[in-house]
Amino acid sequence: MSGPQRGPLRRLIRAFGFTLLILVLAGLAIPLVGLLPDDTGQGEALLARREPAAARPFFERAARGGSARAAWWLGRMQEEGLGTAPDAEKALALYQRAARMGNRDAQKRVADLLSAPRPGAPNSPTPDDLAQAAAWYMRAGQRDDNEARFQAGLCWQDGRGVPKNLEKALLWFTRAARRGHVQAMVQAAETHLALARDPLRQKNRADDLSRAHGWLVAAAQAGQAAAMFRLGELCRDGIWPDARPGDDLAWFSRAATAGDARAQYLLGQRHERGEGVDAFPLEAAAWYRMAADQGHVAAMMRLAEMYFDGQGVFRDRAEAIRLREAAGSADAAARAALCNLYAAGLPAARDYAAAAGWCRQAAGDGDARSRYLYGLLLERGLGTPRDELESAKWLAAAAGQGMPQAQYALALFYLGGRGVIRDAAQAFSLCRKAAEQGLPEAQTLLASMYDEELRSTRNYAQALRWYRRAAGAGDATAQFNLASMFGKGVGAPADPAQALEWFTRAAQAGDPRAAFNVGLLHLSGAAAPPDEVQALDWFLKAARAGDAKARLMAALMYQRGQGAAKNPREAFRLARMAAHQGVAQAQAMLGAAYFEGRTVSRNLPESYFWLCLATREPSTEFDVAQAARARAQVEKRLPPQQLAAIRERVAGFSPRPADPAREDDGLAAVQFLAAPSGPTLPGKTADREDSEVYGIF
Repeated sequence: MSGPQRGPLRRLIRAFGFTLLILVLAGLAIPLVGLLPDDTGQGEALLARREPAAARPFFERAARGGSARAAWWLGRMQEEGLGTAPDAEKALALYQRAARMGNRDAQKRVADLLSAPRPGAPNSPTPDDLAQAAAWYMRAGQRDDNEARFQAGLCWQDGRGVPKNLEKALLWFTRAARRGHVQAMVQAAETHLALARDPLRQKNRADDLSRAHGWLVAAAQAGQAAAMFRLGELCRDGIWPDARPGDDLAWFSRAATAGDARAQYLLGQRHERGEGVDAFPLEAAAWYRMAADQGHVAAMMRLAEMYFDGQGVFRDRAEAIRLREAAGSADAAARAALCNLYAAGLPAARDYAAAAGWCRQAAGDGDARSRYLYGLLLERGLGTPRDELESAKWLAAAAGQGMPQAQYALALFYLGGRGVIRDAAQAFSLCRKAAEQGLPEAQTLLASMYDEELRSTRNYAQALRWYRRAAGAGDATAQFNLASMFGKGVGAPADPAQALEWFTRAAQAGDPRAAFNVGLLHLSGAAAPPDEVQALDWFLKAARAGDAKARLMAALMYQRGQGAAKNPREAFRLARMAAHQGVAQAQAMLGAAYFEGRTVSRNLPESYFWLCLATREPSTEFDVAQAARARAQVEKRLPPQQLAAIRERVAGFSPRPADPAREDDGLAAVQFLAAPSGPTLPGKTADREDSEVYGIF
């Protein structure tokens, strides 16, 4: 072969050989990288000696050389501020670098950081953050990170970064549980229970329940107190078909002994109430104490009550207050409970000064009832200076949260112009909102607005409708007003039978006016056949409740022998009560009784006093003219000086309200006759003038 031909071939052979050499050397370089010095170990050694500044260059050099662990250490140092200022975003970037290089710890830490709010990232975590976090948890879980598996299960369970899917959540929980992750055991059990409730999986229900039971028992055997408590709940609620009586108590006891505060509180309740065990307040207090010491708010509150009452513990008011304050300091619900206890609890527990403090805090927490109660305390000046403006503000806040009692109270404020500008339309609107939520007193007020303020045939029908609703809910005022409308035929045709029914209900609820009206209906026979015995019984009920007209009617019936045997003494006593309350006819009766001397000893000054009172004002209920003639007859028999004193006494008279403690004041001084008889004093005959007086009684 000639020279020129050999040259190109030689060059081709040399190029091929050079390329082959490069490939061989590159292949040899890959395993040799692992033999090169790795600075990660030196960095860790320096970090162990607490020299982060000296360690950082070694980690940086190792990370540049491809060490995923060194990159992870750099992220951790940046996050924790080791040798540098802490910076969450820079730490995240370093962790992500290590995660992409395959470091399992970094993958999980990236997921943790992306799942939570981060300083400097006000909108974190974003949906994209959550999606990335779920992906990194699953990548770390696939590389045997058990906690990452558990977190991946939570992502699928809660729909964080992935669509909610209980089957996939169960897969991850089960993988973690099989490697001994106790919380995953509990979550696997809860997921099986949730799937057992799915109507589309009823054919697998028995298997789901069995697996749930197995995982909870495994967690309990691993010492998980929460699993023991959950087993107790499921036994108690009859979820396990083969649960035996007492299994629930056994699991609760194990959980309580293992330190579960919920179980300790529940055992306290059972020992206090004697549920499944003998009632033993001392044991109840001991369990409550264990739970309270762990911060269980309900246990603190109940133990405080026991210290107040000396139940199961020595009475200790200071310890009770300390427990309540600790509960209130720790929990918003406890603050609301303390507000309610001190402001509206049993009378013995009320403390308006304490109520004002707790209600103010709970109102600030946003609790609607606490805002309402604080508004009432401010309006009434209980435990805090009275302030109607501030009261209206808090009532408005509670009303805005839809609380009907606050809406009703604020409506009253608008009606009266207290703390707000008077506004009948706003009052009507608020009252209607409360009424539509079923508050009986609001329904009654709304009905009265239709009845009294907006009078028309159409509005009377509305009034009747709202009175019916409130009356049906047991509001005595509404029952009375509804009965009155039926009695008068307003808003509906007159119906004495309906009137009697609703007056009776109101009377049974304690309304003396209603009891008086029931007596009238029984006496008149307007709603049923006349029944004097029933009538007298209802008049006496109303009389005992202080109704002046009922006392007069009962006095008349006893005097006439209606509904009972004649009883002049009881008639006098009842008439005397009514007379002191300002009933003119009763005053006339007393005047005649003191003149006649049939029931009590004759007393002309006292007779004149009561007759003067009876005739001060016109009346359609009795013959005032006759009483005036009787007064004139008595006046003739008294000297001028005595008449002047009596008239002065008359001028100073004012009716007094019913007061059970004073009803019979002065009655002991009244001289009742042993055997009342005849219209005159013994040995005397009635003259024409005296008969003017006798006819009144």
